[in-house]
Amino acid sequence: SECIERRRTYRKRFAPTHVSNATIEQLVKAANSEGALLQPILKEEDRLAVSGLVAEGDAVQWANPSWRRELAAWMHPRWRGDGLTVPGLVVPVAQFVVRTFDMGGYLGAKDRELAIASPLLAVLGTERDSSRDWLLAGQALQSVLLTACKHRLQASYLNQPVQVASLRPKLQNVTASGFPQIVLRLGYPSSEIDAVPRRPLEDVLESTS
Repeated sequence: SECIERRRTYRKRFAPTHVSNATIEQLVKAANSEGALLQPILKEEDRLAVSGLVAEGDAVQWANPSWRRELAAWMHPRWRGDGLTVPGLVVPVAQFVVRTFDMGGYLGAKDRELAIASPLLAVLGTERDSSRDWLLAGQALQSVLLTACKHRLQASYLNQPVQVASLRPKLQNVTASGFPQIVLRLGYPSSEIDAVPRRPLEDVLESTS
């Protein structure tokens, strides 16, 4: 599908364009087809609750020095492969700042605003929380993202309420269905972004023969 090549992780603010009910229905069906649940967060009070959990998750993660050290370890120039790409000359400074300073308040406020302003906020979940359900969630995520791209939507992730164990039950109370696995923000891009380089297939494909 051409959507595989056109899909992007869009971290900027989306255009203020409404997502139709018909499109939301297609996204829900895409998740259902893989045995997962996509819960659109449509009520304003629920959007505010989820957005608050995102900000709270940022605060918890950034307050943890071990988490900051791990994040810094993933930062490197693009040529180094997997991880968070940073311009080569900036890497040492960026790693020092991330390891040293708790920026949870600043980034939490920024992520909260991104969540609130998103045309569509949704939680992808599963009926149970076994390893099989995690696999179903991954398959459903692929289906949802490609279906979104087909409708000219892009997405990014605000998964802090799932990553912080103490916040996940609070998120579950908002969705009131299944086990939340991924928090998505979706919308129409206000600008085009370039595709990131992909690794050769032989670098990521493992053969069991």
